[in-house]
Amino acid sequence: MDSIRKVLNGDLQLSDIPVEFDEGSISRFAASFDGYAYWGTFETTGYIANSCLDRNLAEARTWLFFEWRRARHTCTELNSEVVRSIIARIAEILRDPKCRGADVATMQEKAFMFFAAAVTEWKSNIPATDGLSAPFLPFPSEKFSSSERRLVVVGRETNTWMGSWNDCREEETEPLVQKLTGAHVNWYAEGKDTVFFQGLDALANQFDPSNPQPRDHCLWANVVPFDQHGGMVSKEAGELIGACPPILPGLINITNPHAVVFVCGHGYDAILHHQFPDLRIVPEGKDGKMPSRLESSLLPAATFRTYHPAYLRRDEQWGILAEIARLTRQVPPGSN
Repeated sequence: MDSIRKVLNGDLQLSDIPVEFDEGSISRFAASFDGYAYWGTFETTGYIANSCLDRNLAEARTWLFFEWRRARHTCTELNSEVVRSIIARIAEILRDPKCRGADVATMQEKAFMFFAAAVTEWKSNIPATDGLSAPFLPFPSEKFSSSERRLVVVGRETNTWMGSWNDCREEETEPLVQKLTGAHVNWYAEGKDTVFFQGLDALANQFDPSNPQPRDHCLWANVVPFDQHGGMVSKEAGELIGACPPILPGLINITNPHAVVFVCGHGYDAILHHQFPDLRIVPEGKDGKMPSRLESSLLPAATFRTYHPAYLRRDEQWGILAEIARLTRQVPPGSN
């Protein structure tokens, strides 16, 4: 099956659709598109397939691909009725260019579907919880998506983030994701003048001095996607969140940044080891102090960790941000 020719959406023709609906023909056609590679994560692929999304060619092929993988994994036969309906939809799209949609999903489209999958998972596993905020969904802006050098800065959690998880559970998933990702983009673009954002801007400015707008190439994310009562989540809520697939590895895979900088100190090490199972923390500073280099197959080579900017300013260690920016510039683009 590994030798099957992959067919890009833009190259797919009506003649590629199997005439016979035998298992071999369907399997070859389904395998000609790799949904996991296209969307970046298993969760996103599963969300699109399980939601039966077929608004464009990529989604219809994803649905077929996932049905085929599901049948292989469970050692069951493909549902012929479902397969016929999907293939009929693919043929309909190919006949009508207006229905075809984009041949390549943008970073924003992939991020949106990824978050829709995450919210669906949270709704299934995190019950109504007193004081739990709406989820924090770090959404890549158009300028970030088109930047040649991208930086992701990861904080701890955003205290007093908008909304209530209890209310979110009652909302339709995709409109909710639209609202929450829009809130993130707007909040970030408004130019909040907190110590955290001053540190983020200082880091981004020195990461790429040629760009006069540092936030254009920087994405703000968090280790924990919720807060509770305006602060850290409780142990019980943390266990519920931790039982769900973490969003940071998938987000980093989708956005493909040159560098990732965690500004969360030592206190979140256990969570980071859970989210990145092969994580190694290597001190870069003098006498084993901050900053530290973080190594994982799920992170770019230029990944570092330091303290929260508020601590750096209070402890007169603001210069660590310039040191981290210098270290990121030493790593060639595309290094893993």
